[in-house]
Amino acid sequence: MLEIIKDLLTKETLTVAQLIGFNFKAAIGQPLTELTERAILAKVPTPATTDRIAALAAERELAVIELVQNPEAYARMRKLYGHDDG
Repeated sequence: MLEIIKDLLTKETLTVAQLIGFNFKAAIGQPLTELTERAILAKVPTPATTDRIAALAAERELAVIELVQNPEAYARMRKLYGHDDG
């Protein structure tokens, strides 16, 4: 398939395509620009994502507070993380 595409992408073919009205900017440039934009925006945290992360952090903190208030659970956690005192 790549060989077929290579054969089509000669300087003469590209010139003819432009002469008959093929718009390379619209056909290749615009979709590539939009793809790049979506990739970048996917990495930017949204307010909903930020709020969800904050809520999960608060839930985790509450769970840890509950855990340390239970001596048996706290001892199991310390053992799990290699801080066995006994």
